[in-house]
Amino acid sequence: MTALKDLKPLSPAPFFEVRTAASKMDQKRSFKKGRLPDGTGLTGEGKLGTVSLLWSDVGLFFEVEIKLSLEEGDFLDLFIDTRDLKNSNVITRYCHHFIIYPDEEEGIEVTRFRGDDSHPLAEPSLIRVKTEPKRSSYSFEVTLPKEILYGYDPSEFKRLGLTYRFQKKSGEKMHFNISSDTFHLEKHPALWASVNLIEDI
Repeated sequence: MTALKDLKPLSPAPFFEVRTAASKMDQKRSFKKGRLPDGTGLTGEGKLGTVSLLWSDVGLFFEVEIKLSLEEGDFLDLFIDTRDLKNSNVITRYCHHFIIYPDEEEGIEVTRFRGDDSHPLAEPSLIRVKTEPKRSSYSFEVTLPKEILYGYDPSEFKRLGLTYRFQKKSGEKMHFNISSDTFHLEKHPALWASVNLIEDI
């Protein structure tokens, strides 16, 4: 018989529905106003940096600031549902899984669909990544144009499903609202956070 002390503690993340907002891109391209909430209180992880999101009619724009030096092998997983379908427990045509490699300034889409409810995977050349390394930290920007975001139409639907996983070469991780150590993020879009696309914050 298993003793209570031998049971792993449950993560609080699945018991909370996380909602936040993203501001529209302006001429100043101010990512500060698009900073996503710190989710380390839900995941129990250390804070490796910050992730910001801005949107426009032509796509989504991310800025990631990391407090550690850039290493070959660092990567960011972005999980996006352009219709935020919380009633779906499987990946739909509106779901996207991108992997971003800041050291190579490249990205790919690796979404795994079930059945015919799918979309063509993005052409890697359309994923734009720009990295700025510093002495003991770095930042990078990611641009995802609407052409590779199936179902993305802010004039019709002003909400996204979103989560992310940033991982260092050493294995250190930082998640948004739910940890991949507990759930397969790429399989459960209903657990991703909801992001309202608003004109300003």
